[in-house]
Amino acid sequence: MKRTRRSRRAGFTLVELMVALTTGLVAIATIYTFSTGATRFFQQQGAVSQTQQAVRVAFERIRRDIARAGFGGVPYGNLVPGPVPTLRVQAVEICDGNGRGTIPNEAANLTHADRLILTGNFETGDTYLAAAILSGGTSITFQQTWPAFQRSFGDRVTNLCDQTRFDQVFQAGRVVHVKSREGAHFFAPIAGTAANCTVELGAGLPVGTAQLAGVGEGAMVAPLSRIEYTVLDQAGLEAAGLSNLVSANPAAAQLGEVPAVLVRREVTFTNDAACGATNPRPNTTEVVLEYVAHFDVDAIVDTAIPPNLPTLVFQDDAQVQATSVGVTQVTGPQQFRSLIVSLAGRTPTIDKNVPWVPRAAVTEPLARFQVNAGDLYAARVRGIRSEITLPNLFPLTQQ
Repeated sequence: MKRTRRSRRAGFTLVELMVALTTGLVAIATIYTFSTGATRFFQQQGAVSQTQQAVRVAFERIRRDIARAGFGGVPYGNLVPGPVPTLRVQAVEICDGNGRGTIPNEAANLTHADRLILTGNFETGDTYLAAAILSGGTSITFQQTWPAFQRSFGDRVTNLCDQTRFDQVFQAGRVVHVKSREGAHFFAPIAGTAANCTVELGAGLPVGTAQLAGVGEGAMVAPLSRIEYTVLDQAGLEAAGLSNLVSANPAAAQLGEVPAVLVRREVTFTNDAACGATNPRPNTTEVVLEYVAHFDVDAIVDTAIPPNLPTLVFQDDAQVQATSVGVTQVTGPQQFRSLIVSLAGRTPTIDKNVPWVPRAAVTEPLARFQVNAGDLYAARVRGIRSEITLPNLFPLTQQ
């Protein structure tokens, strides 16, 4: 019988065992470090991707509303044929820096928060033909077989008007724009609706006059709304009934968890000067973008007076607000031809791979955002800047 040597029956030596354990520990540490770094990287990129997508969606919402500004209405109600309206009606109103203080640490970041108010028909794509203006000019009935009326309010089953949809469009607190066959423009507040798709007005129209002959048959009618885009801070969110977006953590501000939020809401018509205080209509506030880093609106205006050839000029900041509050042919909101909107959002938290480096000037791209003064690192930023034409404010396209 052959005996096996003791050296062959022996296991690993102590040196071999230590080498194996050390190699295994190094491999595990490498895998763990790589996994941790990869997880952090994907989290950072995921936050950036979400921010970029949110900014894109918000900007498209703004673009759509700007393109509809003035639709169904006029650029400026005081400068059209007809009586001067008792309510201020203008398609575009830009209030420079009206949201100053709502964006955290905005002075260090050289950011801006404007307020934009648009007026037009944001509910439907048509204007409607009046059958008659009755009851001393306070009630409007419509020609319900008119194709535009059927598109918006026709009921395919009963072939009658859809009263529910009609009530949603002609809500109390909005304004109707009536253009008579004689070419005069009238604006009246909506008091409510009645049966058979009838609009009740809060102020009578001058039917039977030279500007609105007969009973107003053939006049074109459109509902008008005022839409406001503004940036809200914590106090503004609570006042708007959006307290669910406000963190209950007392240290939320220091942690950067109190976002500035861009909202879209409908506001009432007033006769106050442009860029004054607004009164939001109940249950109309919508969140457009959280963690706003920048919202700036500039404009291209036509300084020429028709029928002179257009003279297009770029305006920003105080200049664009001066045009908004103007009341003459030389300086007034009817001069707007396009808006240049800059919108930027930031990631909710800072990124320790992005050191804070302040911008040298406001003309430089906003790439990083210092949430709190003294932070060594910054949040990442994604933004869009684009020019949006105002097709309803060009002289040959006005209603």
